[in-house]
Amino acid sequence: YYPERLGFLFGREEGMTACKRAFDKIGVDIAMNIIRRCIPPSDNHPILHHVIRHAPDLEDDIGQYYPDAVFLRDTNGHTLSQLKFYTNLKRGKKTFKKNSSFFIGAT
Repeated sequence: YYPERLGFLFGREEGMTACKRAFDKIGVDIAMNIIRRCIPPSDNHPILHHVIRHAPDLEDDIGQYYPDAVFLRDTNGHTLSQLKFYTNLKRGKKTFKKNSSFFIGAT
């Protein structure tokens, strides 16, 4: 049990994360209750940062169980909104001319 190493939830095997596999097998509610017992929201781990990096498709499912994690900073000092901005920027599909609101809204 190493809650500071949240990668175990998002490690991929055959293209699917362990977390997604658990959601499909036992359901989101049961899986998240188990995860929350191991990683309580009060422990202030930036779990949503890990979700954005490794399994962005699970953001809504996990986010509803860790709403306060949106206010945390990761080990680099980034807020969740900053991380989302950097992640989208790295994809290389945004230009200021076509997506100016994306760049203007970066805070």
